[in-house]
Amino acid sequence: MIEEPQIKRLSAATNAPVVQLPERKLPGVVVQGDSLRNLASLAGEIVKQIEAGRYAEAGDLANEVDELLGGYLDSYEAAVGASPKARSD
Repeated sequence: MIEEPQIKRLSAATNAPVVQLPERKLPGVVVQGDSLRNLASLAGEIVKQIEAGRYAEAGDLANEVDELLGGYLDSYEAAVGASPKARSD
């Protein structure tokens, strides 16, 4: 039988809540399946654009990924009380 761990929710976010598992030192972010699929799709599209030599389009998509991941990081840092790190814009 699998034991159910006591998961502590550290943020009120619904799309990517920050949680603490008892066996882990640091908290984690739970990324919803549709959000994960979107990130994977964007990454795949970046590869296609680069392979086709469309670097500006690839850059635009990479910026979108950066913004999405940056949002997750900002939520994580707010939940754990860390100072947000400066990201390149």
